[in-house]
Amino acid sequence: SGLLNKKITMSVPLIASSALLGVSTFFTYQTSEHLLKSKFGPAVYQSSYYIRDLSVYASITSFFLCVYFIGSTILNPATTNVIFLTAVSTSAYFLTFRSILMTVFSNRFKNILKQRYNFTENLPFDGATSRCHAGGIPSYVANYLITQMDLSNKVAFPVGFVWSVFVFICLSYAPPAWIEGLVLSGVVALYAAIGFTIVLLPETNDDKPIPSWRASPISNLLPAGIFLSLFTFLTPVFCQIIQADLISLL
Repeated sequence: SGLLNKKITMSVPLIASSALLGVSTFFTYQTSEHLLKSKFGPAVYQSSYYIRDLSVYASITSFFLCVYFIGSTILNPATTNVIFLTAVSTSAYFLTFRSILMTVFSNRFKNILKQRYNFTENLPFDGATSRCHAGGIPSYVANYLITQMDLSNKVAFPVGFVWSVFVFICLSYAPPAWIEGLVLSGVVALYAAIGFTIVLLPETNDDKPIPSWRASPISNLLPAGIFLSLFTFLTPVFCQIIQADLISLL
């Protein structure tokens, strides 16, 4: 009976923390979705992957803050860092895969319009259905490719879940100093890449011309490139700093 009571007492904070984590993440997503629809309008919101991704990134931020709060109260630092790094890895997978998909389908969008319909106007794939008239050729092609991209997303995201579980298991055996360095470099690189996606948001003013670099499919690779470059550069730097701090404490 005493052992059972002890297990119940230990599980209550974990259950409450998990509930807090789920509720806050869901509430943040719903609130940011409402605010973005109010800002851009429902039509532009639904037509743009980058705008909809802002709701995902807001919920990820809420998740990070809740994990930090839970980790500082009931979890040990090593477990907290493993959870952080797993979340960062999963978020980076989402951002990188989104960039690759947007590049592939933007290139197909541009080639179909140019080769089949001789359409050469600077028009990004993201947000094209809200910028073009319904029933027009660009809108028709964009809707067709959006259907294919949504199908690809349904296949990719379960893979991301499996990836997050694999990363969590592997990181449980890594040295704590390495994990902490990876967390710091991953968070900095992730939010730098997220910040750049704001530049890629669709232009809501129909009379304003779209720059040629923004209409180029390669521009969609920039968030993934920023993350991978910063993560590769910052990881050894942060790991060396953390290891030096640990040595100085000995």
